[in-house]
Amino acid sequence: MNAMAEGGKTKRLIGTMEAVCEAKGRVRVNGAVASERTFRMQMEVMKQFARTLHELGYMVEDCENLGEKHINAVFDAWVGRGLSSKTLQNQKSRVKQFFHWMGKKNLGEYVSGIEGRYVEKMPNGFRVKTVAEESKSWRG
Repeated sequence: MNAMAEGGKTKRLIGTMEAVCEAKGRVRVNGAVASERTFRMQMEVMKQFARTLHELGYMVEDCENLGEKHINAVFDAWVGRGLSSKTLQNQKSRVKQFFHWMGKKNLGEYVSGIEGRYVEKMPNGFRVKTVAEESKSWRG
């Protein structure tokens, strides 16, 4: 869905999110300049957060009004859609960073533990294996 096809409330929410990302998203935690790709990915995740939230009927227009129930609803939808652990891990990291940028550290910390809601469905949480269990070399 592009911005032109979105409703006014969705555009307003995305606009407030873009303002936060523009203000804080171009500098990394260590003070270095963030890459354009990193910045764009952050923006895209937050736009998806807004769209998902509005699809679920939460018509929030300003990111200052977001709370735990909104975070729960969006992550419930993302997990329900069967997104991969790697994707969920990425979304979680970016949403957490966004709330830290807003100065809502309590919501950032809440996002840190969000995978605890999905223990039955995803026993390993949003963790991703980065080590092969068997060698993939020709000799292995």
